[in-house]
Amino acid sequence: MKYSIVDTIMLLNEQCCHLNEQDAAENNLTSKEMQVLLSLNPEETVSSVDLAQRNLLSPSRMSRIIDGLVSKEYLNRETDEHDRRYSRLSLTPGGIKKNKHTMEFKKRCESKIKSKLSENEFAIIQKALRLLLFSMEDEHGISFTDSTGHH
Repeated sequence: MKYSIVDTIMLLNEQCCHLNEQDAAENNLTSKEMQVLLSLNPEETVSSVDLAQRNLLSPSRMSRIIDGLVSKEYLNRETDEHDRRYSRLSLTPGGIKKNKHTMEFKKRCESKIKSKLSENEFAIIQKALRLLLFSMEDEHGISFTDSTGHH
């Protein structure tokens, strides 16, 4: 059976999600909570709106995830004294530890992929994946550039 690019992406996503769900369950987190933890840098403070956009989630869905992470003491939430609708979020020490653990999960996934490919194959695939992300930007209005502005 010949797979389209989208079929292949969906199968790869399924594999990664399965690994993510296993790791999340072992750590008493939902897969979305783990996704949010992975999207935060230990030293940053971010608004809930920015965090929702970063994770491609609705504000209401993000609010529920934030509530879960705050109750598990992985996330600090400070309400803005001038606008109570706005909150600033940062990782707690426990959240930083969990973030480091989840970053190790990402490294394990990438190592599994790298173990089956040559350096050249990996570089080609990495570039192709960035091009695929770039090709989706205009359609959805989402930017996938890295911190240097590169795709």
